Amino acid sequence: KEDISTKNKQEIRAYLGIPENCFVIGHSGRLDFSKNHDMIINVAIKLCKKYNDIHFILMGLNVDNKYSPLINTHNLSHQIHLMGYRTDVMDILKGLDLFYFPSITDGNPNALLEAMVSNIPFVASDIPPIRESVPDYLQCTLINPYNEEENYSAIEDMYLHREKEIERKEIVYIK
Repeated sequence: KEDISTKNKQEIRAYLGIPENCFVIGHSGRLDFSKNHDMIINVAIKLCKKYNDIHFILMGLNVDNKYSPLINTHNLSHQIHLMGYRTDVMDILKGLDLFYFPSITDGNPNALLEAMVSNIPFVASDIPPIRESVPDYLQCTLINPYNEEENYSAIEDMYLHREKEIERKEIVYIK
């Protein structure tokens, strides 16, 4: 059984070889159309080209196999980390500043629930299964999973205003 990690952000980032002072965005999910990986990759490429201190971590079966050539073509393998299937997801979550979950469909958003339980701020889709899983006061933050600009802007806003998210996290997530 996976438990909430007791490791801290610095330990996880050192383990992964990611600089401590970066803004790290993560996603967990197997390669599947419903997980919307193309959106994740497109947004990641744009953000990483604009901000050199943003890193993306994508965990999930076959994600690395499909997207490594594209990431290498853009010379972003130092910022976009394609990790494939992992058994240490709960540890890696503790190294994130933001969890990104733009699923198109989902039966039960387990990966998002794991991030929420780990107190990780998130950007997620405005679809019924996610609406059912997210507290009412955060429903206004959900995004259209088909709108790349909205996805990009939501993440960029969290990045640019991360000091506000720290304050909100202390108030909202830890109750």
